[in-house]
Amino acid sequence: MPAARDRPVLDRPRRARERGHRSWAVTLAGNACDEATQLGEWDWVVRTVSGLGLDDSPAPWEQAPVWVLGAIKAYQGQRAEALALLDRFRSIVGSLADPQLQSGVLSLAAAIAFAEGDLVAAADAAERNLRLVDASGLPDDLLYGFIALERHDAGRARELGGRARGGRVRDVVLAGFTGGADVIEGDAAGLAAVDGTIGTLRAAGVRFMAAQFLRARAMLAPSDPGATAAAAEAAGIFRELGAVTMLRGIAELLDDRAAAPVPVEEGLATPS
Repeated sequence: MPAARDRPVLDRPRRARERGHRSWAVTLAGNACDEATQLGEWDWVVRTVSGLGLDDSPAPWEQAPVWVLGAIKAYQGQRAEALALLDRFRSIVGSLADPQLQSGVLSLAAAIAFAEGDLVAAADAAERNLRLVDASGLPDDLLYGFIALERHDAGRARELGGRARGGRVRDVVLAGFTGGADVIEGDAAGLAAVDGTIGTLRAAGVRFMAAQFLRARAMLAPSDPGATAAAAEAAGIFRELGAVTMLRGIAELLDDRAAAPVPVEEGLATPS
């Protein structure tokens, strides 16, 4: 996979900062951090948030990179840090009538709950976020599709898969959700669509999202001959990223003792 410096969108915040345009650098960092998360460039996200001095920024419009960092912390099992970022984000955003900021709060709440395996809380936050983005025209959060697949909610996964297309990666992700819905409903042919999504994401270097589909594939069809290989590949990526919570549900498909997820603190995130 190309390094972060070879991805133009990830290089733009640094160049803006070096030219003295901090506000513009922060704006660019919002989208860049989200992309970097899916690419598996998590160290880049940490460095960028720190380098822009966003760790303790009180400005509402400077929070987008921070909520991405909170999701990473959640996936890495750092529950206290993730919830602290969520609480700070909520206190900064407050009751501001800005759909993008409120969507960010719900997106982070969904990610924390999903990382902890609280699929009810995750789906609740994701559903509320979906209604918000639909009403305001914001981009939707693809995390909901993975929540639906793990819940075996074929209807919601299929509905999400049928949403508006918008670029090659998004298109193949939505096709993967539709394929997963087919598998849930008993049509094993849907695995071909999921495998196609995985192949495209793998080739594009979108490692974290590819690992999420590999994990979903293994969990949806654990008796399929490809399940063990899918689980192993997903686990390899998750371990490299330190995403210990995402080993949940696939550990039993792996042969090594290191497959078991590292315990996280008790208690689940409940969106408010």
